[in-house]
Amino acid sequence: MRRPFLATIILLVCSTVAAQNVITDTLFSSVLNRGVPVTVITPRDYDSTKQHVVYYLLHYWDGDNTAYVDMNLLSSLDNKPVIVVSPSLGNGWYINSLAKNGERQTDFIEQELFSYIDGKYKTLPGLQAIGGSSMGGFGALLIGLRNQSRFRFIADLSGAINAPFRGVEPDKYLEPIMGLLNEQFGNNTEYDIMRLVRESNSADMPYIFMAIGTHDEFKTFKEAHKELVEILENKNCQFEFHEIYGGHFTGEVRWAVMPYIMNYLRELTL
Repeated sequence: MRRPFLATIILLVCSTVAAQNVITDTLFSSVLNRGVPVTVITPRDYDSTKQHVVYYLLHYWDGDNTAYVDMNLLSSLDNKPVIVVSPSLGNGWYINSLAKNGERQTDFIEQELFSYIDGKYKTLPGLQAIGGSSMGGFGALLIGLRNQSRFRFIADLSGAINAPFRGVEPDKYLEPIMGLLNEQFGNNTEYDIMRLVRESNSADMPYIFMAIGTHDEFKTFKEAHKELVEILENKNCQFEFHEIYGGHFTGEVRWAVMPYIMNYLRELTL
């Protein structure tokens, strides 16, 4: 149904930007056997006695935990009762990789990051949100659909939701990464977004917000979103889909929808 428009802290650095506290933790993960930089943004008047919605924000390919920390995000967040959490996980696609020396990133998120944030901050475990763009959009749908009792909202912005692009003719954008994706995903279908949606109970699924650029350079991403919209419509799920003027790499989609997303997250606590 369419709707309208774990561990030890190694380093802790705090700074105040606009109305929020921007905190950078480096967490040691026993699952990944390394430190993971995580940016956490809390409201200016953060009250540790009150529960907050948490918005996990997953970065795009070659991004990191600071990928979205700009005035667009900060002004959209303003002083809403929302905590933003953004880990830096490299180009691992948020999956348990099958590649040699690949990482168990799904396990890290589900087993360590969630418990760390819930333990350190006053959170609403059943009223959380997850989002991301491009690779992060894929990750948001993957983790959100795997943890439906935790999440009420998924934001997929220009998501690479049909990764690892089986049966897709590589273009100049996909070709450089296809070899690595084949190693990471192998023949595993556990991370197939369409399958996860089809197999989910529509009554239990989080609200899914999707947006993509009218001129997105990845044609296969737009085709995949049409397929996903059809599946969601047939299942009578709660979702919305928007085409925003712009391309994949220029940021217009994220800039256009971030204020709306933050308003939606604020209303989760009302």
